[in-house]
Amino acid sequence: MADARIVEIGDAVVTLVGNEWVTRGGPDDAVSAPFEFELDTAKLAGRQVWVFPSAYSGGPATRGDDQNDYTIVVTVAELYTAAGPIDPLWVRARIAWCEWLLNLLGDPRAGRLLADADDPDTGLWPQEAEATTVYDLEELSERRLFFSVLTVHYREQVEG
Repeated sequence: MADARIVEIGDAVVTLVGNEWVTRGGPDDAVSAPFEFELDTAKLAGRQVWVFPSAYSGGPATRGDDQNDYTIVVTVAELYTAAGPIDPLWVRARIAWCEWLLNLLGDPRAGRLLADADDPDTGLWPQEAEATTVYDLEELSERRLFFSVLTVHYREQVEG
């Protein structure tokens, strides 16, 4: 059975991030698209990037083409494990990394997601990308957890 298009897009985002994230902080850093999710800080190791399908819609774009929109939510989580107060430079480095990730996923001039190999004008482009939570202050203060949420809206036009 074939995956739903939004699941296929989430998997493509995982592949894109996995291929472009070449400088990892350690062997536990990972990107995935889990269907079940429990944030257990006792088991959290390294920087974790989780990709979730969020919403999709479609409708006519022209008389012959349809426009489909897909929303993907990407979360980034990492524990501060050093003793003492949280180092502001550590937080700033994670914010900068999330900005890199948002630029990677939200660049409309980059190659399209899931484009046909013989036609780069097919596939999906990011219509809008935003950091909906730069970092969760409560998580950082209470659990020493850097937690960021990015949202990317992808769009495609297909024959109707």
